[in-house]
Amino acid sequence: GSPLLPETRRQAEALEAELARRGRTAKVFIAMRYWKPFAPETVAAVKGYGPARTVLLPLYPQFSTTTTASSLKSWKDAGGPAGVALC
Repeated sequence: GSPLLPETRRQAEALEAELARRGRTAKVFIAMRYWKPFAPETVAAVKGYGPARTVLLPLYPQFSTTTTASSLKSWKDAGGPAGVALC
C-alpha cells in the first residue's frame, strides 16, 4: 500500500505532541484528496469535536490550483467550518 496515510498519521501525531509540549491543546485531523479519509468524513469529525478555531495545514510542497486550492475547495464543499486559518 501507499505510505502516504501512515506517514501523514505520524506527522499528525508529531504535531500534536509538539503543540502539547508547548502548552497548546490541539487535535489534528487528516483529510486526503484521493484516498480515505476524504474531506466529508474529516469535516464531520471536526464538527463533532467542536473546536473553537480550525487551522488548515496543506502539506503540498507548493501552492497551485490543482493541489492546495482543490483541497480547500473540497473542504468547503464538504461543509467545513468557515473562517478557518490557513497555514
